[in-house]
Amino acid sequence: MKKILLTLLICLGLQQAFAHTQTVVASSIKEVTVFLNGAQVFREGKFTVQPGISKIVFEDVSPFIDAKSIQATGMDGLLILDVKHDLRFTEPPAVKPSVVPDRIQKEMNMLEDSLVVKRFELEQIHSKIAALERLKSVLSSNAVLSTDSLELLMRAVEFYGKKTDEIDGNLYTWKLKQYRQKAVENRMNARLADLKNFNRNTGQPTEKPRQIHQIIITVSAERAMEGALKFNYLVNNAGWFPAYDLRANETNQPITITCKARVFQKTGENWDDVNLTLSTFNQQCFATKPSMPSWVLSYNQYTSTRDNFRRQVNTGYSNFNGTINDSTMIVANGYSQIQPQSQSEYRQFQDQMALINQTFSNVEFKVKHKYTIAPDGEPILMVVQTQQVPASFNHYILPKANKDAFLMARIPDWEDLNLLPGKANIYFENTLVCQTEINPAIISDTLEIAMGRDPGLVTTRKKINDAEANKFFGGRKKKTITIELVVRNTKNTEVEVSLEDQIPIAGNSDIQVALISSDQAVHQEKTGFLSWDFNLKPKETRKITFTYTVEFDKDKLVF
Repeated sequence: MKKILLTLLICLGLQQAFAHTQTVVASSIKEVTVFLNGAQVFREGKFTVQPGISKIVFEDVSPFIDAKSIQATGMDGLLILDVKHDLRFTEPPAVKPSVVPDRIQKEMNMLEDSLVVKRFELEQIHSKIAALERLKSVLSSNAVLSTDSLELLMRAVEFYGKKTDEIDGNLYTWKLKQYRQKAVENRMNARLADLKNFNRNTGQPTEKPRQIHQIIITVSAERAMEGALKFNYLVNNAGWFPAYDLRANETNQPITITCKARVFQKTGENWDDVNLTLSTFNQQCFATKPSMPSWVLSYNQYTSTRDNFRRQVNTGYSNFNGTINDSTMIVANGYSQIQPQSQSEYRQFQDQMALINQTFSNVEFKVKHKYTIAPDGEPILMVVQTQQVPASFNHYILPKANKDAFLMARIPDWEDLNLLPGKANIYFENTLVCQTEINPAIISDTLEIAMGRDPGLVTTRKKINDAEANKFFGGRKKKTITIELVVRNTKNTEVEVSLEDQIPIAGNSDIQVALISSDQAVHQEKTGFLSWDFNLKPKETRKITFTYTVEFDKDKLVF
C-alpha cells in the first residue's frame, strides 16, 4: 500500500512539474481579415515543448483584443487544452549603484569641510556677542552711584556713556558678521542638498511599468516536439470603407469599374507586410447563432437622378443655375453618406455601413499585394479589383431645370458586381467630371449612374408668345400656353436622348388644366410630366412643341 501511494505521489509531482512549464514565444502577423468594423488577426509563432503539459505564451498582442474570439490550431501529436487572454505589467529595471562624477564628489567634500569650519566661526561669533551682552548688562546694573561729590558723579556718567557706546559698536560689528556668515552657510547647505539629490537620482529607472497583453495557450504533447502554432483573434479599432472609379471613354464601349478600399487601424499592433482580405461579414456574430431582422421595404424620398431634377422644378427652382452638388449627382439617391474625413467619423461610418450591408450577401475581397499599415488610424488606399461591365448610354435633358445634357449610364444585371455603398469618381474620356454615390440597395434590374454633363448637346426652351391667348367666358379665364424645345446634336456620333418637361397639375377643383398637343410625348397625368425618347444623328436638330390650357376664375390669381 505504501508503494502505491508513493507511486501516485511521484506521478502527481511529475504532472505538476509539467503543468508549470511555461515558455514565452515570439509571433508575427501573417494575415489580417478586415471587416467594415473590426478585424481578425492571424498570427504564427514557432515553439518547442517537452512531453507533458506546457504553457506557450505569446506577448505584445493588441490591447483591443476580444478575449472570447481567440482560436488556436495545433498539429499532430499536440493537443490544445486551453486558450486564454492575460495581462501582466513589466517590472521596472534594476537600479544600478550611483556613480557620482569626480568633480561633483570633490565639491561635496569641500562643502562639507567648509560647513564644519563655518559652524565653529558662528559659534565664536555667538560667544563674542553673548560676552558683550553680559558686559552691557553689568554696566547697566551698576550705573547708579551714591555720592555727594559732583565731580565724581560727572566722571562716572562720562565713563558709563563712553563704555556703552563702545559695547554697542562692538555688538553691531559682531552681529553683522554673524548675519553674513549665516547667509554663506545657508547657500552652502542648499548647494550640498542639490548635489546629494543628484546623487540619489543617479541610476534611477526612466522607463515606467507598462501593460503587456498575452495569449496563453496550454498544450499537451505526447513527445518532445517543435513546430509552428497558429492562432487568431478579433480586434476593434479597425475597418475599411469602399470607393470607386468609374471610367468610360466612348458611349459604345464598356465601363471600367475600379473598386478601391481605404483601410485603417488603431489596434496597437503594426501590420507589417501582411496579406489582407477585405470582408463585409458581420464579425459580431462570430461565435453566436446568426439571426435576421425583418426586412421592411418602403419608398425612398428620392429615387433617381431624374426625380432629383423634377423635384427642383416642382419646388420652384425653374431658374436653376446649373450647379451640380452631391445631392444632385446621387445615383439612385438611396444612399447619401458623405465619405468620412476625420477619425471621429469612422465609427459612425462603420455602423451605417454595417447596417446597410445587412441587405447584401457577405463578400470577401483578396488584396493581391501585401501591405504595411501602422496603428495610427491613417487610412491606406488600395485597389481591390478592376472589371469591365457592359453599359448603355443616353442623354437626359430637363430644360426647365437645366439646359445641359447629362450623360447617363445604365448597367444591367449589376447584382453580380458585389458593389457596396460608397463614393465614386466619374471619369469620361480620361477627365474627372464629377463625384457620385453608388447605392446597390435599390431593387432594380438596372443601375443608373450619372456620368456628368455633355456639352455636345445644345438645348433651348422658350415660350411662344404669339401662340398665347387669353379668353373670357363669363367669370372664367382660359389661358393657352405653347412651349418650344429645341435639341441640337453637335457631336459626330449618334446619341440617344431622353427629354422631359412638364405641364402644371390642378391643385384645386376649380382650376382646369388640359394638354392640347404634346408632339407624341408620354404624359403622366398624375404628375404632369412629359417625356420624349428619340435618337439624334450627328449635327441633327430636333424641335418639339407642346400646348396646354389653364382655366380658372378670372378674379383670382393662379400660381
